[in-house]
Amino acid sequence: MNSRDRLLAALDQDIQQDLVSYRQLLALSQSLHVQLLQRDAQAVEDTNHAIAVLVEQASARAQRRSRILSAFSLKAEEQGMNILFASCGREVRDGLEAGWAQLGRLVDACRQQNDYNAQLLAMQHSILDHLLGQTAQADIYAPQYY
Repeated sequence: MNSRDRLLAALDQDIQQDLVSYRQLLALSQSLHVQLLQRDAQAVEDTNHAIAVLVEQASARAQRRSRILSAFSLKAEEQGMNILFASCGREVRDGLEAGWAQLGRLVDACRQQNDYNAQLLAMQHSILDHLLGQTAQADIYAPQYY
């Protein structure tokens, strides 16, 4: 196996691993949403830790993809991936493109779930601020018992 084939195999392996990781990330993010609704602080903390581990691993694979693209004298961007895919034989190209497209859909789903979670947190924060603000104002006008 020549170096080009090894790099393409590594790229395919990383994409496949990212597919597994992003499915796990989506499931964890959906669980996090439920935990936030239930205000289960320990579960939220544990899930956030698991999410951080997956994100760190995905980041390392993304950096490796950038190095692979650089080895082919391509920029680490969508166009660089498309150029690399186009330079491959049909079977390799079809596999890489299918995995890459599926990964893109999973990343979008994770971003959307992350946005839902952020909205929920913002709403909970706003409610707490409102309640705490009312409590503070109520204390100002409460009768003083000396």
